[in-house]
Amino acid sequence: MAESEPPAVPVVDLGFGDGVSSDHSDTVGHEQRTAAAWGAAMSSAGFVVITGHGVPEDVVGAMFSAGKRFFTEKTLEEKKAFNYGPYGNPAGGFTAMGTEAVGRTLPSPQLGNQGEGDSEDQGKDTVAVAPQDLVESFAFCSSDREHWQTHYPAELCDAAWTYRTHMVKLLTRLHRLCALGLGLDNPDTFAPFYTNPSLSLRLASYPPCALDGLQPGQLRYGEHHDYQGLTILALQPGCAAGDATGLQVHLEDSWHDVPFVPGAFIVNIGELMSLWTGGRWRSTLHRVTITESDCHNHRFSIPFFTGPNDDAIIKPLIPGTEQFDPITAGDHLRKKLGLSNT
Repeated sequence: MAESEPPAVPVVDLGFGDGVSSDHSDTVGHEQRTAAAWGAAMSSAGFVVITGHGVPEDVVGAMFSAGKRFFTEKTLEEKKAFNYGPYGNPAGGFTAMGTEAVGRTLPSPQLGNQGEGDSEDQGKDTVAVAPQDLVESFAFCSSDREHWQTHYPAELCDAAWTYRTHMVKLLTRLHRLCALGLGLDNPDTFAPFYTNPSLSLRLASYPPCALDGLQPGQLRYGEHHDYQGLTILALQPGCAAGDATGLQVHLEDSWHDVPFVPGAFIVNIGELMSLWTGGRWRSTLHRVTITESDCHNHRFSIPFFTGPNDDAIIKPLIPGTEQFDPITAGDHLRKKLGLSNT
């Protein structure tokens, strides 16, 4: 990429400083400017790197440290003690390697091959050909702290609960930016859809692997669109600024690396948010690749998946935008999760 060429995924400074405030009275001008930049990023890329988000660095660091210890210090059998069903089950918990094949949620022909473009399997049924993802994970799906205490490892709970609390506060602010960026009259347009939301905090672990043992088209996480509203992703600290992380987005008929920005989050929109905007904002195809230079590294990430109330009816909010048939949020999520479980 030439030095003068802008990044495929824009960077937006939210300007929240050391904390996320609920008082917007003295920041209206800044919020409007930020919302305009936010809306432009979502229209062009469907992804944005955010800085100035207000989530303390030590909160993020503690979450990564706790997750790394869980995945690297426990045996597989010890981790399986926290499995409560297939990935996406309401209780959350541990999902072992070989359970997910997220590429199966796509219609043909969108199965890629090792980060090198489209696969020769184009045109086939992706449910038949998408290989299993090279990821293991732990999901915190409940908002009930008592459920956490009885279902999740004690060594994860404090760090994860604190992290989740900050994510919920940040999500509220991002929803305001969405409403303002779309030009909606009410900046709290999305609030009624999130009174009892579907929130899933996930620790993702991508262990080292040998390239010569992979199936054709197998990735750390296959090509897919996220299913719900906003996803807020943290990539593990320690990379140098600008380093490739394996995360790629598909824009203008080619794949682009999402470079590492220290202290930042990556936010992208899912299919339900795209539907809300009548297609004005895109839900961008993305994946986590694996390369010869990176296959021996153990990588970690923390996505926070956010969806509206289970019974929310999703349809375009903007008059005059491309129209879609309404769908129920919970039905859509369960359908996608069912396709992704092997």
